[in-house]
Parts: sequence; C-alpha cells; structure tokens
Amino acid sequence: MKFAFLFAAGLLIYLSSCSVYRPDLPVETCPERPESNRPFSKARELEDVLGRLVRKGIPGVAMGVLSGEGYWEYATGYAQLEGKVPMGACHLHYLQSISKTYMAAAILKLYEDGKLELEESIVKYLPEIGNFIPRAGEISVRMLLNHTSGRRNTTRPPLT
Repeated sequence: MKFAFLFAAGLLIYLSSCSVYRPDLPVETCPERPESNRPFSKARELEDVLGRLVRKGIPGVAMGVLSGEGYWEYATGYAQLEGKVPMGACHLHYLQSISKTYMAAAILKLYEDGKLELEESIVKYLPEIGNFIPRAGEISVRMLLNHTSGRRNTTRPPLT
C-alpha cells in the first residue's frame, strides 16, 4: 500500500511538472468540490503532515490521493501570501523539471531494489489508474521516465 501511494503521488507530481510559472496572473479562490471530500482512511494522518509543513514555514501545500476509496484532496496554507489567498487543491504548483529528476531517481531506486520493473505497465502498480488514463495499460514505467508515453500535461485526474 505504501509503495502504491508513493508511486501514485510521484506519478501525479511527474505528470503535473510541465507547467510554466506566470506570476503576473491573479490567484483565484478554488470553487468548492464536494465530490472530492469523500471519506479517506488516511485523511487525518495526511492532514497532520501537511499542517506540520505549513507550520514549519512552507507557504501552502495541497495533495490529492486516488485510491480504491475514491479521490480525496486537501489543501492548507496560502496559494499567495501577499493577498492571503487560501491554498486550494485547484492551484497549480510550479515544480518545473526539478521534480522529474527526483522522481526518476526514486523510481530507479525501486528498480534497483527489485520492487519495480521498468518494462511493466503502470497499471501493474496502480490498477485503478486505468479508469482515469486512456490506454494506461500500454504505458510502461520506462516510457514515463523517457517522456515517450504520449501523455499530455495533466494536472489532476478527472473525477468519476
């Protein structure tokens, strides 16, 4: 379960790391999305971790988890400090390409430890992802690492 969660979180970070930062654009408040507030067994733990990050000085954090329990999201802190705009799950995090390097290193470490095969489909490690990514069964871990999966930039999975 821990492996699947880390792989899923990494995959979402990886897929969302191609955005261009635009400080000139205003930051808006996110609309309410009641369908994303489904019960999640690890919600309290994750909310505590994210809250500690904000208390340690990170301006704002957001997380989305896709699991067999459904899609859950949570955000805390600020999306924009100057305007005191609360962080929302809809706000983009401009991680740029640096996150790709760390994610690739983590995936290759899992490969080195024999916990992951590069030629396997991502569906082997995240069976539910097939419900959200068309033709996910044809995408290998290596294709994601090589940027050859044919996937466009995705900031979050569609809700069902």
